[in-house]
Amino acid sequence: VSLALAGARVFATGRRAERLRETAHAAEALGAASGAVSPLPADITDPDSVAGAAAAIASRGVPLLALVNNAALPSPPAGPAPLQDMGLDDWRRLVTTNVTGAWLVTRAALPLLYETGAARVIFVTCEAGWEDTPCVGHYNVSTSPFNSLAMSFAAEVAARRPAVDAQINPLIPGEARTEMNQGSADSPFAIASMGLLLLSHGPDGPNGRFFHRDGRHVPFAYA
Repeated sequence: VSLALAGARVFATGRRAERLRETAHAAEALGAASGAVSPLPADITDPDSVAGAAAAIASRGVPLLALVNNAALPSPPAGPAPLQDMGLDDWRRLVTTNVTGAWLVTRAALPLLYETGAARVIFVTCEAGWEDTPCVGHYNVSTSPFNSLAMSFAAEVAARRPAVDAQINPLIPGEARTEMNQGSADSPFAIASMGLLLLSHGPDGPNGRFFHRDGRHVPFAYA
């Protein structure tokens, strides 16, 4: 929504077409141009679906300037010791969505981004990847490789495509209210200013750096 309000043309991707349409309507209700958000249903855990979405974007004849990885599953209920008690199917769904999905989407988007001479990617993440909070160990574990994926993509793209202006960074929204986190009073738009700043940064901006929504560099991250 924030990207649409800033004048971007946005392809909103997810499994639930109705939620994508709600996002498009919300953007227009706040003042975005009609059609600024284009719903593009896809399942990020399905390689064929991801490839189809990338092909659909390429067929529109407009450059892909940026990617925001913002899909995740919440922790499935598994009691106070989920790493010991959760079922294998729940584990697979969690890791496939939270890690493999981001890998598939980023890999599919990079060739389109390369065409513009830049690779601007945000991985919306959280600090759980460095936490050992009881009861949500399974979510912590799924977040850790997501963070590593972001940093590793940043380093790999910079090394393999030195002519490309790579700016691939994880961004932590904090305890913002989302569908997964209904108990928070923080606005989900709290991440917008930092997200827009990273995606619109000039050449030679940060790459492989962990940021908080208020601009802080996360002190415990390797970068």
